[in-house]
Amino acid sequence: MSLGGRESFMTIEYGGPERYPIKSSAEGGELKNIVIPFHQVPLELIDDPETRAKLQKNGHMAFYTPDGSEVAGFVSPFSATRHVAQVEARVLPNGQIVEVNKFGFDQMERTDGAMDVNKPWGHASSNAMVVVLEENQEGELLVHSVKEPRPFMYDHRVGKKGMDIIGITGKWAKTIGGDPKLTALTGLITDMGVAVDQQSVEVVGIHNPNRAWVETCNEVYIARFRKDVTRVSDDTHDLVTKGIVYPLGEFPAGADALVNSALWLTARHFNCVSSKPIKRE
Repeated sequence: MSLGGRESFMTIEYGGPERYPIKSSAEGGELKNIVIPFHQVPLELIDDPETRAKLQKNGHMAFYTPDGSEVAGFVSPFSATRHVAQVEARVLPNGQIVEVNKFGFDQMERTDGAMDVNKPWGHASSNAMVVVLEENQEGELLVHSVKEPRPFMYDHRVGKKGMDIIGITGKWAKTIGGDPKLTALTGLITDMGVAVDQQSVEVVGIHNPNRAWVETCNEVYIARFRKDVTRVSDDTHDLVTKGIVYPLGEFPAGADALVNSALWLTARHFNCVSSKPIKRE
């Protein structure tokens, strides 16, 4: 698969060995945020003091087995990817492993959240999502949405990498061991530009983006909308913009499972889920 806007002058398979050029004679195409393998980034874009410092501060670096013989995974201040195995083991009540007697399969395990890079086998700090609500005169719960580009997602239905999502505010933990509630409230200012009644902030559950290989669970909060405020971007991830307000029962189901889960947890919390099918008008 070649990447958009470059077919007219060269064909590069996604994940191939070639680096892309910074400038070309090709015409057409549009500037957009996309995802490519790191080894295909032009060297000129990453071989400068500012970028090297950014990679050293936030980028992933390999860590090794205790004897230094092989790479055990990659770690950054915000996540780790670790080569692990599922095994059958004898474990004491205190958690101590005393015997491993059967190999099941290997897997790549990912943490997601603030990490101590010196403890790559540790647990990440929990991230947070928050559903911002207000109530209209008819008693309906209304949900404030955001629109966000997700360049990592692949839509297999149309063969396109990169999707736009209607979602809610989610935020990385900024500090190791950070309070998920503060993470959620910070995200409302930096990503959404809203203030909420802090007395209304309540956790309604936890969820996981992929139970098969992601270790970290995120906390899900609800909060009552108070007013719009000036958005203060902290430049830590993809830009999101404020979306429209939907009735809870009409919030669009999309490809982001965490958004769908957060809305379901919210509906359950307010007893808005029925086991009896409701006829559509």
